[in-house]
Amino acid sequence: MKKIVFKSFLFFSCFLLCYFILYPVFLKTKDKILVSSYLKEPVRNDYKNYKVLSIPTINLKNVVVKAEKDFSNLNKSLVYLNEFSPYDKMIIFGHSGMGVGTYFNRLNLIKIGDEATIQSGFKVYAYKVFRIYTVGSKDVKILNEEKGSSKLLLITCDRKNKEKRLVVELLLKYVKTLKK
Repeated sequence: MKKIVFKSFLFFSCFLLCYFILYPVFLKTKDKILVSSYLKEPVRNDYKNYKVLSIPTINLKNVVVKAEKDFSNLNKSLVYLNEFSPYDKMIIFGHSGMGVGTYFNRLNLIKIGDEATIQSGFKVYAYKVFRIYTVGSKDVKILNEEKGSSKLLLITCDRKNKEKRLVVELLLKYVKTLKK
């Protein structure tokens, strides 16, 4: 009998703790998107300071940061090369495979016509996939700048051949401004 009373008390205490402490915290943060990341702490996207890549067909929503010169931050996040410029060619790199930091591990499931967005500040840039192909790991011509092309390239290792790179090309469809 004592065990039943104790277990009931424990269950009820946990319920009260969750309801009165954790639920109000959830209510305060539900209007902001928590972006999962392998950084030391969760990155909170408040639509002002971060760029967030979303690809619904592969269930991806993650922060994209500027690549370090030696690409050392590629192990922790998705990175973009050079400058963030949606009206020129932008390139985003990510690891694929298994383990920590493999944000593009399902990039091979994308099909022509799929959509992606990048949110930066109060703007959402919507893209549509128009080409998917592989290149050699030493083929750097895809990194050339293309001013005014409005292309987005997503690049990762090919899952079948690590000497190749999977490239998904998207074209900017429209830009939407969010309310502040």
